[in-house]
Amino acid sequence: MRLGWLALLGVLVIASLAQAQNRSALLVAIDDYPFITDARFKLKGADLDLQYMTALCQFGGFTVATLKNDEATRAAIETVLTKLEQNAARGDEVLFYFSGRGSVAPDPDSFDPFKDMEATLVPHDGQEASAIFDLRMRRLARFAQTIEGKGGRVTLILDTCFRPLTSRSGQYRHYNDVPKCVLRNTDQEVSVKQPIYSGPGTFLCATGAPGAAYEWLTSDTDDTWAGAFTHELAGIASVHIQNNTSPTMAELMMEVQASVLDRERQGYMPGFRPIPPAEVLYAKAEPYGRRSIFSQLGAQPTDPAKARVEAASKQRAEQTEQLRVGFQLMDSVPESERAGLEAKVFGTLGAQLERSVATLKLVRRGGLAPDRLVEVSKEGDKWHAVVPNEPTDDPDQKPRFAADSFEGLFSTGLAEYFERSALIYRLFRLADAAEPTLSAAIRIDTSADTVRHDDLMTLTVRSSIPSSVYLLDLDGAGLVKYSAPIRVFPDTSLKPASSGYELSLRGRVERMTAVGPWKLRAIVVQLPEGVSLPSLGVAESEYPKALLAHLKELLRLIESGKVRWRASTKKVDVVQ
Repeated sequence: MRLGWLALLGVLVIASLAQAQNRSALLVAIDDYPFITDARFKLKGADLDLQYMTALCQFGGFTVATLKNDEATRAAIETVLTKLEQNAARGDEVLFYFSGRGSVAPDPDSFDPFKDMEATLVPHDGQEASAIFDLRMRRLARFAQTIEGKGGRVTLILDTCFRPLTSRSGQYRHYNDVPKCVLRNTDQEVSVKQPIYSGPGTFLCATGAPGAAYEWLTSDTDDTWAGAFTHELAGIASVHIQNNTSPTMAELMMEVQASVLDRERQGYMPGFRPIPPAEVLYAKAEPYGRRSIFSQLGAQPTDPAKARVEAASKQRAEQTEQLRVGFQLMDSVPESERAGLEAKVFGTLGAQLERSVATLKLVRRGGLAPDRLVEVSKEGDKWHAVVPNEPTDDPDQKPRFAADSFEGLFSTGLAEYFERSALIYRLFRLADAAEPTLSAAIRIDTSADTVRHDDLMTLTVRSSIPSSVYLLDLDGAGLVKYSAPIRVFPDTSLKPASSGYELSLRGRVERMTAVGPWKLRAIVVQLPEGVSLPSLGVAESEYPKALLAHLKELLRLIESGKVRWRASTKKVDVVQ
């Protein structure tokens, strides 16, 4: 009988907690502002942003209210915020999401109207020249204080920007270059109050101020747009939902940051720097140390929400399996030649490339961020191409090509570079997609589990049998780097040790390595007697072709079953 009472008491406690812990979300998305009439300057992503966030919130057990475009007036937003404040109780979880334009407004407490201006959100009925209807950050802080004062918890997610960078890239872009802000007082030099939000709760935003938020195409086949920040957050969260893993909010946000910050450093989507920065996420256990709000036991998402999360997770997986390449035409390329070059890239030339390199995918202008970005310029009659986001700190190691014509760039080494890079991606993904064939105990160890840029680190690979090793890594931005064997270090055979065989290497953590999780992968192979691979110990000028031939033959032998292999992966955290 006592056990029965205890069981009943447990049920009552769980029921009480379920009643107390209500989850409510207000999702606001605006891409149509009445005072912006030129189609070139309109936003496009409100529909998909709401679909993504609604799906995530349903998996998190939230009751969702949405306001889109003309529904999202200041009065309507205020009405829902006030209702959420009034109904809040201990244990409640409340989320406010906004996708649209931000701006800045004079701080009423400041004597100088253009100093320490306050970041704001612009509702549908916001005005082009006045912040009178804007939703100020102090209102969001008061909203969070009210709910947390009652024992609830608040999460604020903003896909917007407030004051863009003073200079934007003039390059041929792969994203929508319409800033997600309303620019007022453009003739004045202004400063924005820092931090832009100082209230309680979890605060995630596409960027600080100054900074920029963008939209991009989410599909290569139709004209479907989403906020880049929302799309990254939704994609990463969807993968965790599908894999039944529950990261902390800090871990989730650091994955988002890592996926974009490396590209931003290379001039792609300038100013796109999600906040809070990684050092805040690492240092502040609360509220960022708690588990993701987008996963709750017993949640009952609708079929459309399930389909949206499944599709987002699948798209994310497909991105990791491809080498995505984008072309960016620099200002030196004459306007008269741009349209013709785009037709060539995505016409016969592009089709030929994709046929010859099966895992290569050309990214159309407006599309998702590429793994490799090729900057094309023209100086006089000479064409030049450089890959700025090749994962190396040495500027002399950035791949560079020159030719008398645009097509000539491909025959002077660019096509081989693409093929070599795709093979490296394929080799790295081998351990994720295929069953190992080598019966051996393999382990990869590092001298530290957490590192910073420029730190010295020792890496040791151990095997129970004599073998050779290939070293690759994947940083938080999704960039794969091939490290060994190389021309100056062609022999990576493991040496006899006190227990089995091992090889130790010591190196410096390059600054190009994105902050976040860093996967170090050792692929150990055992060549049968009489089988050899093309030598890498060649002259420097011959090395690119030699490495291409070496990797092609290695993968052919592995995939045909003639060479046995096994992999080991070690995760290291890169922090600032």
